[in-house]
Amino acid sequence: MTSPQTLPIGTNPAQLDSLRRTTDLVTLGIGGNDFGLFGDLTSKCPEVRESDPTGSPCKQEFTVDGVDTKMRDAAAIEGRVAAVIAKIHKRSPNATVAVVGYLRLLPPTGTCVDEMPFADGDYAWADAVERRLNASIRNAAESSDASYVNTFGVSKGHDVCAGERAWVNGQTLKPLEAFPYHPFAVGMQAVAAKTHRTLTGDPARAANPYDSGAATLTKAGQRQLATLITGRAPARLGFR
Repeated sequence: MTSPQTLPIGTNPAQLDSLRRTTDLVTLGIGGNDFGLFGDLTSKCPEVRESDPTGSPCKQEFTVDGVDTKMRDAAAIEGRVAAVIAKIHKRSPNATVAVVGYLRLLPPTGTCVDEMPFADGDYAWADAVERRLNASIRNAAESSDASYVNTFGVSKGHDVCAGERAWVNGQTLKPLEAFPYHPFAVGMQAVAAKTHRTLTGDPARAANPYDSGAATLTKAGQRQLATLITGRAPARLGFR
């Protein structure tokens, strides 16, 4: 938010620097990278899986002196999100602020080790951590004169285990589609539609760049993605 971000294709300026007093709408999606929350889960949980494939070795790994440190961190993120919202309001006092939650990463039941190599018991635990993260984001929005966009509910059935209906990628890098554990374009299209509905009450949604929800881009979708990659499309704050 406050510092430049260096990427292989160039440097993005601090995102808050794009705000003006005349800005009338800001969408914000942050939180999952704080305290290494998602990064620790997606790196450590596969690493410890073989120690107890049917148990919850990752939950045990992050439980210190009886404290679930990942649940603790997910709760603490609320204050960080609220602080960013306050900075947005200060720079753009007349803007409507929509704070966007995270798409569902894991299914409510079942496993898919090829896409998400967690031990069986860690699926429910990691899902609970994500739910707590989204609760923190919602609480920060509601306490800071901002709207909360609940994308978790609408993404049921589109988690990493959902095959062609997945809105979020699993562990494998898919060039020109998604980094591991990041949304596909179809997932971000769903986020945009949910944001639109939250702000306007209008159920209309933009054209889907995918064919029938499958993870294969149409030519129009490829053009959209190319535009995003070249940096000529508008971007929302923070969502990574």
